[in-house]
Amino acid sequence: MSEQQSPNNKWKDLQENAGKAEDEASTADASLPPMENLSHEQVIQLQNELDQTKQLAQARQNDYLRAIADMENLRRRLERDVESAHKYALEKIVRELLPGIDSLEKSIEHANDDNLRQGVQMTLDLFLAALRKFHVSVVNPVGEIFNPAHAEAVSTVMSAEHPANTVIQVLQKGYLLHDRLVRPALVVVSKAG
Repeated sequence: MSEQQSPNNKWKDLQENAGKAEDEASTADASLPPMENLSHEQVIQLQNELDQTKQLAQARQNDYLRAIADMENLRRRLERDVESAHKYALEKIVRELLPGIDSLEKSIEHANDDNLRQGVQMTLDLFLAALRKFHVSVVNPVGEIFNPAHAEAVSTVMSAEHPANTVIQVLQKGYLLHDRLVRPALVVVSKAG
């Protein structure tokens, strides 16, 4: 493993490199003929070469700046992707748990024994509390205006009691993980009669 240079050594190396660059520049200047001995065509040729070199340097600088911008955009995109992966990593397991939760809810609705109903309710409450810890929320839009982003209408019913486009029954609750829909609610929506 190579040792890191101390700041003094780095400074010394920079000074030596600067000195070498100055020596090379003065050597290059010495190899050029004096300006007064150049013909008009040679001056034009040198000016053209200088212009081409400036254009090439500008193109390289633009390429460099573009590469830096691309790398920054890539870094930001990767950060967003990693954040999203962490945020929504539980989506598949939540989706797999939902039929079990639905079954517990149906068991509560149809249980004849109060002790059984109470036990199933406690189990359901434990599941829902665990889901809430991981930012899963229930979509149960009874009485709300139908929102197609969170619910799916399976039928419409004429209703004088409810305003048009209102959810009057939820057949299956929906669920959100953070702000992402895991499963839409299946609902019955009123229509004007």
